[in-house]
Amino acid sequence: MPQALRPIAITVNWNRAKDTLECVDSLFEGNQGVRVLVVDNGSTDGSVSILKERYPELEIIENDENLGYVKGANQGVRRALELGASHILLINNDAIARPRMLQRLMAAMEEHPQAGVVGPKIFYYGTGVMWFNGGHFNHLLGLSTHPLMDRLDDGGDQDREVEFITGCAMLVRPQVFREIGLFDEDFQIYTEDLDFCLRAKDHGYGVWLVPGAMAEHKVSLSTGVSGS
Repeated sequence: MPQALRPIAITVNWNRAKDTLECVDSLFEGNQGVRVLVVDNGSTDGSVSILKERYPELEIIENDENLGYVKGANQGVRRALELGASHILLINNDAIARPRMLQRLMAAMEEHPQAGVVGPKIFYYGTGVMWFNGGHFNHLLGLSTHPLMDRLDDGGDQDREVEFITGCAMLVRPQVFREIGLFDEDFQIYTEDLDFCLRAKDHGYGVWLVPGAMAEHKVSLSTGVSGS
């Protein structure tokens, strides 16, 4: 990865040190060159100490209370912009990046210069069953779906434009945040990713799925809602 590129990954933690460690491990071990920023939302399970013991160099924003996912993510985005990130990756702490996920997403942005938001194919954790392979939004009914959810891997590897990318793992050009703003904090969790992608498209940016980049998701361990 060229030295000039400074991708920064952001994940938000609340009392799930084990999951967050696995997420951070996947980024450092399989996606070299990334800087990782953890926003801790007032954890009381020793998360910060556990994370610092494993990664003393890890930057952690420590909140005194749980501000909610979207506000925590926005804190991370602001810090990444301050640090001059070349690319900003949002990844749930109950997700893991498969090897070279980030590099493949970044390469797709080079290949599709109009793309402002890109994301990987995402599997249920430890399986070959797809959880996300592109989001569809019905503008007439206001409904969003994952059309290929719960199917075995279709083997498709062609990049394609989609209606939205899930915030479970989403790579964004910093200028998109600067131009359209951060995630809407009126959404406490869920839907902020759809809203962000629709706003990006309204400003002329492409939203692309990159199936050659892959991640896994433990499916809403952070909220306890199965299948969300």
